[in-house]
Amino acid sequence: MVFSILIEVFNQLSISNRRKFLSSNRPLRQRTAEAVLRMLSGKHEEAELDDYTAHLVADKRGDELFNQQERHMIERVLGLAQRSVGSIMTSRHDIENLDLSDTDEDIRVILHKNQHTRLVVTEDGSVDEPLGVLHVNDLLKQQLEQAELDIRSLVKQPLIFPETVSLLMALEQFRLAKTHFAFVVDEFGSVEGIVTLTDVMETIAGNLPVDGENIDARHDIIHEEDGSWIANGYMPLEDLIIYVPIEIEEKREYHTLAGLLMEHAQRIPEAGEQLKIGDWLYEPLEVNSHRLLKIRITSLKPKI
Repeated sequence: MVFSILIEVFNQLSISNRRKFLSSNRPLRQRTAEAVLRMLSGKHEEAELDDYTAHLVADKRGDELFNQQERHMIERVLGLAQRSVGSIMTSRHDIENLDLSDTDEDIRVILHKNQHTRLVVTEDGSVDEPLGVLHVNDLLKQQLEQAELDIRSLVKQPLIFPETVSLLMALEQFRLAKTHFAFVVDEFGSVEGIVTLTDVMETIAGNLPVDGENIDARHDIIHEEDGSWIANGYMPLEDLIIYVPIEIEEKREYHTLAGLLMEHAQRIPEAGEQLKIGDWLYEPLEVNSHRLLKIRITSLKPKI
């Protein structure tokens, strides 16, 4: 009994001394900002916060030092090492490809409608094995120098990321390669989607909208007056929990809200169907070609 009391006393003294030491040095905001900047600049080994500081940042009481938006951004940066590129990539099914097997007229129509700086180039409809990427600036230069359209000669190979690569590692590889675009491949080498430097930065800063583009699935969520939420089915769960405090498993085979519902139901839920998972009720509102596009999320906990 005496030894237990002594151990507890020493623990409390240790914690107290540590807090005094930390408070006597640079402010918490400064230490946190420096750690975040070191992490983003690739100095991972120098970016770790001490346990007490990390606890304050993550704790709701950190609101005294950081406003909600600041705390969310810090949490996102510190979570870059835990999230994979597969969780934020744009699926190959949502990418508009430029197929060299199409007629010149069809290709010109796609180029005319295009609003992106880069286009994925395929041939014979092989979307899981694209030829590479076309940079619109290269195409413009070619057209200024010659009249003939020769897309094949402009195709370049982007970075290749396994879908399990962390966002922190992807950020470092983007920096070293001095490029903003990468293919994401599965364990068999098939291209599952694309990820850009902007995708990674939006994971930290939130949506960075571009005029004329649809809102990104990671930020496509609306809070209704009745307290429910309507979210994009392809919203990553790591982004969803920022808005809706659902519980998610750390080890899972899915990344998105739609994946959560499919895993729970072991099938494709129908529009209007209600699924109870934990303390939440999920209702697919829009289902198209086996894809859950919009889902309503309602808390089952009694309102206080």
